[in-house]
Parts: sequence; structure tokens; C-alpha cells
Amino acid sequence: MLRSPHRPAIFAAAEEKWIRAGEIRGYDGETLRALALVALKSDRPLTARQHVENALIVNPSDAEAHAILDELDRQSELRFTEAGTRRDDPDPEKKP
Repeated sequence: MLRSPHRPAIFAAAEEKWIRAGEIRGYDGETLRALALVALKSDRPLTARQHVENALIVNPSDAEAHAILDELDRQSELRFTEAGTRRDDPDPEKKP
């Protein structure tokens, strides 16, 4: 996937608009999920997790928020596992 040099600006603008929407109509599940998705696309998984957790505080039965949280957990596990693998074997391509 090609990365546009404008991509960070697009996500920053989207985030500003969702924050403004939250200020106007309140931070409901939809707004918090949207902020989480923008944070994910901006490579900010911790911020995304916080928004999703807030969405679940607002609506504990929010299936979309649960799905996003499950995906964040999966990605976190993968990063942890990959980090351990790299630490255990600094050159995985090297054959014994």
C-alpha cells in the first residue's frame, strides 16, 4: 500500500472533526469508535484502546467496540510475540 505524504494531515483533520462532533453532541459510542479508528490508522494503538474502552463505558454492549478491542488485543499479542522471537533469535534467516 502506498503512503501519501498527506495521510497524517488527513487523519489529523478527521480527528479534529470527530472531536468537534463529540463536543457538540456528546461523546457517544459512534464518536468514540470513530476516534479509535482514526487513532488506529494513525498508528496510535494506545490512544485507540482508550477511545474504545470509553465507548464501552458509554455502551457496554457495543458489538463494534468489542470487535475493535478484540482486534487491538490480537495486534498487541502479535507485537509481543514478534518482539520475543526477534530477541531470542537475532537472525531468523540463519540456518544451523
